[in-house]
Amino acid sequence: MSDHDNSKLCVNKRPKTYRLITPRKGGFDRWLPCMMGVLLFATSGLSLAQAPTAPDKLPVAAFFEHSKLQGAFLSPSGHWLAVKAPGPEGRVALAVVDLEEKIPPRFVASLTDSDVNMVRWVNDEMLVFDVIDLKDGIDLRRGSGLFSTHRDGSLFRKLIRLEASRMSNRSLTSRDGLDVTHHLLSAYGPEPDEVIIGRYAYRVDTKAPDMVLPMRLNVRTGKTLSMAAGAPEHAMHWLFDAKGAARVVTAQHEGKSIVYWREGEQWKEIAQFDTINPTFTPRYVDLSGQLFVTVSEKEGARTSSLKRFDLKTLKPEDDPLVRTAGFDFAGGLVTTRNDRDTCGVRVVTDAETTVWYAPAMRAVQSQVDAALPGRINQIDTQSCNDPQVVLVKSYSDRIPGEFFIFRPVGKQWKSVGKAMAGIDPRSSATLDFHRFTTREGLDMPVWVTTPQPHFKGARPMLVLVHGGPFVRGGSWRWHPEAQFYASRGYVVIEPEFRGSRGYGFSHFQAGWKQWGQGMIDDIAQATRWAVEKANVNSKRVCIGGGSYGGYASLMSLARYPELYKCGIAWAAVTDLELLLTSQASDMGEEYRQYGAPRLVGDPVTDAAMLTANSPVNLAQQIKAPVLMAHGLEDRRVPPSHAYKMRSALKDAGNPPEWVEYANEGHGWIVNENRVDFWSRVEKFLAKNLE
Repeated sequence: MSDHDNSKLCVNKRPKTYRLITPRKGGFDRWLPCMMGVLLFATSGLSLAQAPTAPDKLPVAAFFEHSKLQGAFLSPSGHWLAVKAPGPEGRVALAVVDLEEKIPPRFVASLTDSDVNMVRWVNDEMLVFDVIDLKDGIDLRRGSGLFSTHRDGSLFRKLIRLEASRMSNRSLTSRDGLDVTHHLLSAYGPEPDEVIIGRYAYRVDTKAPDMVLPMRLNVRTGKTLSMAAGAPEHAMHWLFDAKGAARVVTAQHEGKSIVYWREGEQWKEIAQFDTINPTFTPRYVDLSGQLFVTVSEKEGARTSSLKRFDLKTLKPEDDPLVRTAGFDFAGGLVTTRNDRDTCGVRVVTDAETTVWYAPAMRAVQSQVDAALPGRINQIDTQSCNDPQVVLVKSYSDRIPGEFFIFRPVGKQWKSVGKAMAGIDPRSSATLDFHRFTTREGLDMPVWVTTPQPHFKGARPMLVLVHGGPFVRGGSWRWHPEAQFYASRGYVVIEPEFRGSRGYGFSHFQAGWKQWGQGMIDDIAQATRWAVEKANVNSKRVCIGGGSYGGYASLMSLARYPELYKCGIAWAAVTDLELLLTSQASDMGEEYRQYGAPRLVGDPVTDAAMLTANSPVNLAQQIKAPVLMAHGLEDRRVPPSHAYKMRSALKDAGNPPEWVEYANEGHGWIVNENRVDFWSRVEKFLAKNLE
C-alpha cells in the first residue's frame, strides 16, 4: 500500500519500539461469506468458500447507495450487539442481537420518517441515538435530536428535540425533551444511566456560539444536572475522565486558546496559545487521570506526537508516547469500561494499526489477522484482559467493510454482515500511498488508485481533489468515488497538497493564503508526476472535486489549461470574497474573524489576491468542458457561488453542464441524487475523455 518502508510507530509506554507493519494487498482469493439477511449469523466455523465472480462493470448504485449494514456496536458486557440496518419502515433502524442467541434479534427503534444515525451504549441496558433523514437530504450539522431506548425497545424517550425546520410531518414532532441548543458530549456519565450533554450559549451581539455548558442527563428520566459551575468564559471543548468528571476544557476567544485543568472544584489555567498554531492539543484523560496531548515537533517536518502532560511543570513530557514518522499522530487510546488500565493505542499513518498493551489482546489480534489477511482488522471487546467476545470490523482498499463476532476460546466465528454486499474485492481497484518531492522541495503525499489489469495501455486519469482544504484527504480503505472511477478504467490520484493536515505543521502552514496559488501548483505537479509514473495518457486527464475540491478544479482549469481536458465541480467555492463575508454561510464567527483571514486571506488587506484567485473572475480563461452541481440547501457554500460561476461561464461562451438538487446541502445524501449525479459524471467523462 505504501512505496516507502520508513513508517515507524514508536510506543514509549513499554520499553519496546514497534515497527508499523502496514497490511499488504493479497489474500483476496478467499474471504468470509456473509449472510444476505440482516441480523442473521453464519455458522460458528470460519468458512473460506469461493464467492461468485462479480460483473466487470457494476452499476453506479453499487458504489453510491447507502450501505445496508451501517454499523455494529458491542455492549459493555459483550452480551449484546447493536446493529444499524434496514428496518420494517424502509429506514435505517436500530436492532439489538443477543449474542448468546437466547432471545431473537429485534428492532428497538424503527422510525417512519427518520434514519438512525449515531449510536452509543450508555450501559448494558440503555442506548442513545440521533437521527438523520436519508430521503430528505438536507445535511444539517445540528438539530438531529437525541433519543434513548432500552435494549428491548421499551422506555423510548426523546431527550433532545429535532431542529424546528425538520419537525413538520414527522413522527418525532412532540415538544418533549431539551431544545436544539443541546448536543451529546459523552456517553460515559457519572452514573450508570447518565450521559453528558452540552448546551450552547450564544453571544448577544453576533448570536454566534460562545460557550458550551456541560450537564448530566439521565436517559431514563430525562432529568438534568448542571456541570458548568465555575466554568471559564468562552469554554468550548471539554474532556471527561472515565468517571464522567470534567477534567479539561479549552476556551477559545479572539483567536486565542486557554487550556484549563480541574483540580478539585477549581479550574487552573495550564496553557495559553494561538489557536491556529497551538503549543499542544489536549486529547485524552485516561483511567488513572493522566492527561495526554499531541505536540508538534519544532524541527524539520514537525509531525505531531502523543505525549503525557506533566501537571507539575505544566509542560508536555520530553519523550513521546507515540511518534509516527512522516505523519501527525492520529488515533486514540483504547479503553473499556471493565478494565482499570489503558488497553492500547490505535494509530493511523497511511493505514490504521493498533498496538496492544494487554498481552491477551495482542494474541487475539494475531489470531484475527491470520484469519483475515491483507486487511485492517479493528477489534472491540468487553475486556482487554479477559476477551471472551470480540467484535471485528474488517476492511481494506478493496473491501468496504465486514463485521464478525469472534470468540477466542474455541476460535468461533460468526458473521454479522457486509457493509456493501454487491462489492467483490477481486473486481476492485488497488490503492497505494506514494510520496514525491516538488520543485520547491516540499514532500508531497499522493494516493493512487489503479484499475484492474484488464484495462490495457496508457489509461485516462481523474485527479480527485479533497475538500476542506485544511484537513487530511485520505487513508488506506475502500473509497467509493475512486473505486467507481477505477471500475470505468480511470487511474485516480488524490494529492495531499500543501495545507492538508496530517503530514506535519510545515506542510499545513505552507498552504496559508495559498488558495489558487501554491496549492494549485502542487496539484499540477502531482498530475505530471502521475502521468509519468502511472502509465497515464496525458491527453485524457480530467480534474474534479467537491467544496474546496470544486474550487481547485475550476482554478486548475484556468491556470493549467494544458493539463486538463475537463473539470467537475460540486458544492464549489467560486468567489473568495463571498466565502469570507457572506452571512448566509454557516462559517463560525470565531473562525470568520480570526481563522479565515490568516488561512485564506483578509477581505480588506488581501482583497486583490482574493479577486485574482476567484474562479468566478477567471471564467474567460476556462475553455474546457465543465460539469457543475450544487445543493440548494447548502449552508457551508451557499448556492450563490454556483449561480455566479454559471453566469460567468455562460458569458465567456462556455456554459457548463448543470444540475441542482433542491433537497441537498453540502453534499449528496439521498440515494436517488447520489446515483443521478455520478451517472452524469460517468457520461460527462466518457464524452470528454474519448
